Amino acid sequence: MHGNAPTRHPLRRRGRRFVRVVAALAVATALALGMPLAASADTSDFTFTSFDADYYLSRDDAGHSTLRTVETFVAKFPNFDQNRGMVRLLPNDYNGVPLHTTVESVTDATGAPVNFEALDRGSITEVPLGTDEFVRGSQTYTITYTQQNVVRAFADTKNDELYWDTNGTGFDQPFGSVTARVHVDPGIAEFLTGNYACYSGVQADTTRCEITQTPDAAVPGTTGQLFASSERTLGPRENVTVAIGFQPGTFLQVPASAGYSGDGYSDGGYSDSGVDPATVLAFLVLGVSILGVGAAWGYRRLAVRDARGRGAIIAQYTACPRATTCWRRPTS
Repeated sequence: MHGNAPTRHPLRRRGRRFVRVVAALAVATALALGMPLAASADTSDFTFTSFDADYYLSRDDAGHSTLRTVETFVAKFPNFDQNRGMVRLLPNDYNGVPLHTTVESVTDATGAPVNFEALDRGSITEVPLGTDEFVRGSQTYTITYTQQNVVRAFADTKNDELYWDTNGTGFDQPFGSVTARVHVDPGIAEFLTGNYACYSGVQADTTRCEITQTPDAAVPGTTGQLFASSERTLGPRENVTVAIGFQPGTFLQVPASAGYSGDGYSDGGYSDSGVDPATVLAFLVLGVSILGVGAAWGYRRLAVRDARGRGAIIAQYTACPRATTCWRRPTS
């Protein structure tokens, strides 16, 4: 590890509230489509050979931080009819600050389009991948999406920071490898402080991982910088986090939106009444379904699968359950 690592930030804590929301949505979808809540096979029973992501960090004309992500999952499904694909859940806000998440495309290993939907669930964008056809063996999913306001200012360090989970901690599958590359645009590279770090493990783990800074070969002849980290053999719910420091004031800081609760979840939804009917329905259905399938099933099983046989991979890297437990620096 180099000598330029910033003070250790603990991995952000995840609350159970997010999982409950995902469970409610899964139950509501299953019942609305007339699908059974139980299945003969556990759709979360598969592995990931690798996760590989490129993050292109820049700044728009107004000063907002922008991020274009190209992430590739290589999943290994069993050789029988169990899975129809996977689901990626992408946060729509960062401690109440809107991210304006937009999914551009999903492709397979050959570059051919993969069927997907981008469903706005208020606090998250749900991205189911695949069709109703079963998939077997090795499957590649490359997801490209953009976000805004990803760099935040922190009073204790007096710096702007990109503090970013990569694969996330919300999955039950192990990863053979996780690789992350952050491409810092030449237009903002001069504002780097020289402080950067990498952390790996489960939630709140303090284990450091190796990260390097080099000129970005993808943009030859410029001052663009590349930060790269790669870890092998990550277990279930293990994640790689990268932290990169910028001078204060490098990016415009957007206040939390009135449409968000400030704890990483949307309170209001999008209806004129200020209440999202779909969310209300989801929670009502959840209450009824608990009588039939049990609270344990709803919490443990439905949070990691959907009714159509897609293992849900939850990206919580920008959603903080409670503002008081996020970005807390150690006191010693």
